[in-house]
Amino acid sequence: MRNGEDNGKRNARAHLERMMELCDDYKALLTGEESETIIDGEKVADPDEIIKRAMEIPLEIKVKSGWEYPGKLLRPEEFKIVISAGGPACRIRGIIGGSDHDIQYQDWFTPWKNLDNITSDEQDALDWFVELFALECY
Repeated sequence: MRNGEDNGKRNARAHLERMMELCDDYKALLTGEESETIIDGEKVADPDEIIKRAMEIPLEIKVKSGWEYPGKLLRPEEFKIVISAGGPACRIRGIIGGSDHDIQYQDWFTPWKNLDNITSDEQDALDWFVELFALECY
């Protein structure tokens, strides 16, 4: 594995771990399993505070439509959530309204690659994170 690919993969894995932490803390507060949690060194007891922090993570969110005849209404079909940019960079790409999305990474002069070997718990956290942005409403 080249150094750039290694950096990109490490970056994506760190962002995914952060999503898992927020997701787990949110569920623990929501179900009453925990009465408070520590996030970024602060005590948090309100699940909405965790949502707020998760929604501050993306640098940008974009949607795009497929091909359509001129004059027809364009409906977004795909989305991209940029988590970090430059080298290394991380993003989530997927289809709106479905569970088909992947966390991807790259570093300078390397192509985008899907982060592989994602566990079911990591996929659940990724799904939770993507659903926060209600992309199907666009």
